[in-house]
Amino acid sequence: MQAARHIILGLLLGVVGGYLFGRFALPSLLAPPQLQGLSEPARHELVLMVAEIYQHRGDLQEAHTWLLRLGDDPAALVDQALQAARQRDASPRELQALLTLRQALEALPPLPEPPP
Repeated sequence: MQAARHIILGLLLGVVGGYLFGRFALPSLLAPPQLQGLSEPARHELVLMVAEIYQHRGDLQEAHTWLLRLGDDPAALVDQALQAARQRDASPRELQALLTLRQALEALPPLPEPPP
């Protein structure tokens, strides 16, 4: 009889503990990172990665959405990353990726804001 109570109590504690962990601890672990708080070099690297992905996939909407997560003006972000890449003597491939994305953003009609 007591063994059954211990099993039931253990199951009940496990369910309640799992619920509390999933409700309060897990969402903060799974939350997307805040990209606007990145350091300048990290921001430039992320813009370069977006430019390289754009060059590979050709999806300007996706690139624009990622850049909007970094700040309000995607073209300015690419310009800053391009300037930083030139200062650090980036490879021609990296410079070309940034230039290609910058040109695509210049020709871009206004896009709807991405969902949060």
